Amino acid sequence: MNFKFIKMAAVVLPKIDVDKKNEIVKYGKNNRYPNELLDISIQSSLHTAILDKKITMSKGEGLASDDKKTQKWIESPNPYESLDDIYEKIATDLEIFGGFAIETIWSKDKKSIAEIYHIPFQNIRSTKMNEKNQVDTYLYHDDWKSYTRYTEAKAFPAFNSSDNKDLNQLLYAKKYSATNRYYPLPSYQGGIADINTLNEISIFHNSCIKNNFNPGIMIFFKGPIPSVEEQDLVVEALEEKYAGAENAGSPGIFWVDENMIPQIENLAVSDLDKQYSTLTDAINTSVITAHQIPRIIAGLATPGSLGGSKEIIESNAIFHQEYVSKQQQFICNYLNKIGAINGYKEVYVKNSTIPLHLFSESLLTQTLTKEEIRELFGFTNDVVEVVPEVVPEIKNNDIPNE
Repeated sequence: MNFKFIKMAAVVLPKIDVDKKNEIVKYGKNNRYPNELLDISIQSSLHTAILDKKITMSKGEGLASDDKKTQKWIESPNPYESLDDIYEKIATDLEIFGGFAIETIWSKDKKSIAEIYHIPFQNIRSTKMNEKNQVDTYLYHDDWKSYTRYTEAKAFPAFNSSDNKDLNQLLYAKKYSATNRYYPLPSYQGGIADINTLNEISIFHNSCIKNNFNPGIMIFFKGPIPSVEEQDLVVEALEEKYAGAENAGSPGIFWVDENMIPQIENLAVSDLDKQYSTLTDAINTSVITAHQIPRIIAGLATPGSLGGSKEIIESNAIFHQEYVSKQQQFICNYLNKIGAINGYKEVYVKNSTIPLHLFSESLLTQTLTKEEIRELFGFTNDVVEVVPEVVPEIKNNDIPNE
């Protein structure tokens, strides 16, 4: 008997190649790894919900500053949008890709930053580093899959406040990675295979419904057995039409010798409901672990927990302290780096306050300092110097005669 199996695709980590011919650093297969991250950001309901939650928490109640001049910059960093609008876009890129890009436009006298704009992170590629391990130029293109040496790509000099001979520069922000000098990896990188699996599970069960829950079948063709080349042509045609989770319940085809009796056999899977439940629970856990987010915030029930509002609020507070605040600070550091050139004061994210009675005493003492707790209760942390009362000296001459 002669038969063939269809090979399924595997998840591969992005490969970083320095293309000497085109003078760019390729980012994954077909130079489109960021686009793959963008695709999976909307394919799994759990992954999408977690990303949305992170972005919403990162935005807080918007940017603010204690300086009036800086507040005007927040309202209008360019003629078309506010700094809050830009923050939302770069916060989204930071969660999906692990980095963001900002175009800075210098004033004509090159003494200040006239305007800043968000640049879609998936459209930026790096050139090779110089001898100081610094990237001098970044390239912008709408579709890197079709890019060639002769395809036009816009060049941006890397942001440099001390060398601004070019009015338009690009600030490319990413967190340090020991495995990748050029491009960032998202915080959930270790869970990408599980995110893809969740998507495939959904497609598989949706396809089973469309196929009336029919099991897969094997079809044995009666001989003579065709040549290997002819078999490959049939398999390729079937592979294109039937391979993948979306074709659950579709037939597999076998060739047998003409002396054998052709058969059609069902490929029923035992305990499919139990396998689905076990697999889904395990994958959900892997995804939320990769995202570093508590189950209850991700919308999943915690075993043995009632899931009350107090637990949700406390989990949000811990997650904000351990993850969200660091993301906010990462973004604000770069915005303040740009703003400082114009003499602006620091900007920060306004975060909503939660009634203190909803927190346990242990949570407050574990996550906040004594000074922060005093501030939440409305007490100032100013040191008040106690001045001893001065008692006037009484002399004998001052005592009136009786």
